[in-house]
Amino acid sequence: MRTWFLGVLIACGGQTTAPSDGGTSDSPTPSFDTTFAVNRIYLGEVDRTTNAPSTTAWKSYGLNIDGLLTTGTSTDVCTLAAGASKAEQIDGNNGIDNVWGSTLLPIFQSAASLQTPSASATDAMVQGRTTLLVRVAGMTDDPSQTASGLKVRVVAGGTYPGTPSFDPTTSWPVLSGATATDFDATITNGVLATSPGAPLVVTIPIGGAVVSLTIHHPIILFTHTGRTNITNGTIAGVLDTNEFIAEFDAIAGYFSTSLCGSAKDGVDQECRKASEILVDGTNHAGTPCTGLSIGIGFDAVLVGEPGAPAAIDGPPDPCP
Repeated sequence: MRTWFLGVLIACGGQTTAPSDGGTSDSPTPSFDTTFAVNRIYLGEVDRTTNAPSTTAWKSYGLNIDGLLTTGTSTDVCTLAAGASKAEQIDGNNGIDNVWGSTLLPIFQSAASLQTPSASATDAMVQGRTTLLVRVAGMTDDPSQTASGLKVRVVAGGTYPGTPSFDPTTSWPVLSGATATDFDATITNGVLATSPGAPLVVTIPIGGAVVSLTIHHPIILFTHTGRTNITNGTIAGVLDTNEFIAEFDAIAGYFSTSLCGSAKDGVDQECRKASEILVDGTNHAGTPCTGLSIGIGFDAVLVGEPGAPAAIDGPPDPCP
């Protein structure tokens, strides 16, 4: 039987590990003196401002990763999988690449019978199931700060012991075995933007499962609206198609036991057809698509220093 948390966290590139928060213990470490915990997540099916469901909300989440403005008739892009619709390659607003929101999220909605998975995931985070911890070095309390040379460290959190208060008394545990991702960053009038980082593992509770997404070439943006809050957060990058399908297969039974067997093969094929970018974040003609673009939103609040590592609690595997 599979274990409850199935994402494999692999240290590579700019990722390093340490006992306290996933950072390196054998190289100079910035002073990550500010820690935020994500307390609201926007997966792409609701408008960020109104929280109203919208089939086009995904178009506003993410970034133009490949630098192209792709339509259904574009030919300067990678080759879609056999049987895929040209609709898969259509960009969102201003070239935003986010097939996660346009195609993959609806698959999870259907499998988990959730109309608004963003609300479900947010509720689970607020109750302490898991979160993302965003640590920053070099950011002041000034919401209009402009500076370069900042450092950002992001790591998944394990299950909180009790109900988190989301204030400086909250010491959220790091996920056991988790690997942190470090970013270089600048902040301009309170808007922070990172450079692309090493693969980032994002844990999202959807229905009865915790989905572990390994985002390649991740970029993080957010607005520091005051000492205790960051808003308008964005995480954008690319999922490796094979990695994503393996993760879905591992947790499919949590959505429906009918997916414990070969029934999930059809879902896997739909995910493969959604591939519309190269896993390295580029896009050009003449090569098969190997990646799935993703863009999600978040808000976070100031908490205390991360706590000792902990696992993510959950029910036993429903599949034999």
